[in-house]
Amino acid sequence: MLDSLRTLLIWIANGGLIVLFVLADSVAVLAAMPPIIWLAWTAPAEMRQRLVVVGAMAAVACAVLAPPLPIIIAIMSLAGAFAVHREQFSRDQLLARVTASLGVYTLAALGAALFSQYLSTLDEASWGGLFAIGNAAHTVAQGRDYLNTIAAIFLIGVLPVVYLGLLFQSLFLHAPPKATPADYLARIRSRNGRPSP
Repeated sequence: MLDSLRTLLIWIANGGLIVLFVLADSVAVLAAMPPIIWLAWTAPAEMRQRLVVVGAMAAVACAVLAPPLPIIIAIMSLAGAFAVHREQFSRDQLLARVTASLGVYTLAALGAALFSQYLSTLDEASWGGLFAIGNAAHTVAQGRDYLNTIAAIFLIGVLPVVYLGLLFQSLFLHAPPKATPADYLARIRSRNGRPSP
């Protein structure tokens, strides 16, 4: 009886560890999806389809790409949702910018990963032979590693910083409002408490 109870507890503990490891492995997907789902839920109807496509691409990218790209996608989606939530004046324009930026970044990350995978299947002569012949093929083949380095610099450093900079700019573009846009319009339309004609 005691052995069967111990075996049951070991099975339960192992099952819990499996769930924990799967969640830890997919933490980027779990962090990236709620903001994108919230954006799609609160978006105007004409933008929902785009957000669903971008969300599906982001989920696939977070599931298949190597770190740190899934974490960067999660940070970008969280920052985008926060910026859209805080925006009071041009929410739809910011939402379109966030959607397009997440889509472009996700496509760039997936494209770079596919291209890098393709490059890894080619030997030096085959890669160099795609663009040149003879001695020039050897020189071109040496540039293969530089392409991966440039892609990594842009995907890990440049594009996320530019995206976050644009969000930061949009958050602080307007002075903190003392009232809602509707209050401003009501105040402008009424002169000294009297409605304008």
